[in-house]
Amino acid sequence: MTLFLFTALYLQAGIPGYYFQDLLYDFAGADSHRVNSLRLDGSDGGNQNRPYGMVVDPEGKQWVGFYAGYSHEYAVSESKVRQLTGLRCFLPDGSEAAFSPIEFLDFPDSTRDTLYIGSAYNGNARGLSLDEDGNILYTARSTLYKIDYRNGRGLARWHPGMDDKPVRTFVKAAHDPLRGHIYLASYPQQESVYILNEDLELLDTAITRSPTLQNALIVRTKTNGVTQLLSATHANGQGIFVYESSDPGTEPFVLTDTIGNYFEITDSNRIDYFAWASALDWFDRNAGIIIFGNDHRALTTVTSGTPPPSPHAARWFIWDVDRDSMIAMFGAPWYELSSGMPVPKNVSASVPQQYLANQAMVMRPSGAQHINSGIMISDMELGCVQTLKWSQTAVWENGMIPFNLRLEQNYPNPFNPSTRIAFNLPQPGNVRLSILNLSGKKVTDIFQGYLGGGDHEIEFHTDALASGIYLYNLQYGDISLSRKMSLLK
Repeated sequence: MTLFLFTALYLQAGIPGYYFQDLLYDFAGADSHRVNSLRLDGSDGGNQNRPYGMVVDPEGKQWVGFYAGYSHEYAVSESKVRQLTGLRCFLPDGSEAAFSPIEFLDFPDSTRDTLYIGSAYNGNARGLSLDEDGNILYTARSTLYKIDYRNGRGLARWHPGMDDKPVRTFVKAAHDPLRGHIYLASYPQQESVYILNEDLELLDTAITRSPTLQNALIVRTKTNGVTQLLSATHANGQGIFVYESSDPGTEPFVLTDTIGNYFEITDSNRIDYFAWASALDWFDRNAGIIIFGNDHRALTTVTSGTPPPSPHAARWFIWDVDRDSMIAMFGAPWYELSSGMPVPKNVSASVPQQYLANQAMVMRPSGAQHINSGIMISDMELGCVQTLKWSQTAVWENGMIPFNLRLEQNYPNPFNPSTRIAFNLPQPGNVRLSILNLSGKKVTDIFQGYLGGGDHEIEFHTDALASGIYLYNLQYGDISLSRKMSLLK
C-alpha cells in the first residue's frame, strides 16, 4: 500500500477550488413533489428519496435513481398491488421527460420488465453510469439495464440467473470503452466481479472473491495496455482498492495497490486518514484523475491518544491515481450529532451561503459527474443534488494550503547519491526544505531562505546517510508538506 504524507487540503473562500453553485434538487424537501409516490387510489404515498446515483446524458438530461420509496402503485390483480420504483429523468429546464418515471422497460425482443419493490430481480436503484455512447447503465438491485438515453427504452439487460450465477445485489456498472467491456461488481464481500460485453452478455469473471464490501467500481485501460479496476471499499473504510490485468478475460485481475489514504506527522503523533468512499467516479479518465466522496463515518487512527475529529469524513476529494496524491478536498459535513449518531440537517439553497464559506453540503455522497467547468454531485442521506463551480480567487487565508502550492515527487527515486526535489510557490516567501526520518525527526536542512513565487528545483546530494526511506519536508509560512524518498546504496 502506497501512502503519501499530506497536510489536509481545505478549499475555502479565497482559495482556488470548487464551490457551491446551485441546489439543483432537494428531493428530501422542496423538490419532493417532483418524485411523489402515488397510491393506487391517487392519494399521496410520500415520495421517492435517497438519490443513489445521478448522471447527465449527451442531451443534458439529468437521470436520478432512488434507493428508497416508490413512484406509483400498480394493480397486478384484484388482490395484488406492486409499488413501482421509477427511474427519473429531468430535462435541462428541470421539467420531467415524457417517458419518466421509467417503471416498465420494453426491449427490442418485445419483452418487458416491471421495476418494483420486492422483485427478486430488480427494484430500487443501486447505481447509475454511462457507456461511451451516453446510454444509461442502470443497476436495479440484481439486474443491470442498458437504456437508450434518447427515449428511455431498454436496449439490453443482464441478471446473474440468466447464466446460472448466484443472485446478488450489485453496485453501479463501469464501462471500459477501449476494450468494450462492462464490469459489474456485487456489493457483498467474497463475491464475484463480472465482465460483460457491450450487449450485456457475460464474458468472464474478473475477480472471483472480492475481499471487502464494495460501494462503487470504475475502470480504465492505460496506454500501456493494463486495465485497472478501482473499487471503493465499504463498511470498514480501507481505502480504494486497485486491481490490474494485462488481458482481462485471460489474465486474472490482481490487487496491486490501495489508494486514497494519507497520513500526517505531528510532534508527538502520527494521524492516519482512511478513505471510506461512498461515491467513486472519473474526473478525467485519460489523466487518471478520480473524484470520490467519503462517507460521514470515514476512519481516523492515531499512534497514541484519542483520534481527532475527522477532517476527511463527509467530504469530496479529487485524487491522482498514478501518484496516489490528493489534488483537492472540498465540501463540508452537513449533519448534527444525536445521541452520538449523525443526523442529516434540513437542506436549503441558502445553506451554503451561511455555512463554511460556500462549501457544498456533504453527508453520504452517492455520485458525481464532471460537467463543463463544474461538477454535479448527489448525496444519498441529504437527498439532494448540487452543482459546483470553479473559482480562481487566489487570496491566501492563514492556515489554508493554496491550490498551486505543490511539492513534487523527487527524481530519481530511489536514488544514489543525489536526487532533485521540485516544488511550486504561489507567491514569494521564506522556505525551509529538510530531510526527516520516518519518526519525523529532522536529519538535515537542504535549503533555508527566501524564494520568489513559481517553480523551483533543488538538488540533494548525500554520502553520509544510510540506505533507507526518508521524508523530505517543505516548510512554507505556516504550511508543511512532506513526501517519501528512498536512498539505495
